[in-house]
Amino acid sequence: MLFFCRVCLPLRKIIDDSHSNCYKKRMSPKQILTIRKALGMTQSQLADRIAAHRVSVARWETGRNEPKGAYLKALNELAAKIKTKR
Repeated sequence: MLFFCRVCLPLRKIIDDSHSNCYKKRMSPKQILTIRKALGMTQSQLADRIAAHRVSVARWETGRNEPKGAYLKALNELAAKIKTKR
């Protein structure tokens, strides 16, 4: 799972608007669930962390809906933090 472009990865830059192409455009339900579990969070806690509704997180994890925009960006940032901790 690559979340940063080749330029950002070595620099461990925070994703911002100038690097809008650096994050994945889609994220599978399994990836979202893995991120949440790796952080040791409930769906409600993850929703609070990224300013979303708990129901939205549940729908993303079941594949009923997909995160878009700021939510997708926030999930990619969390995934990057997990990768740097390992």
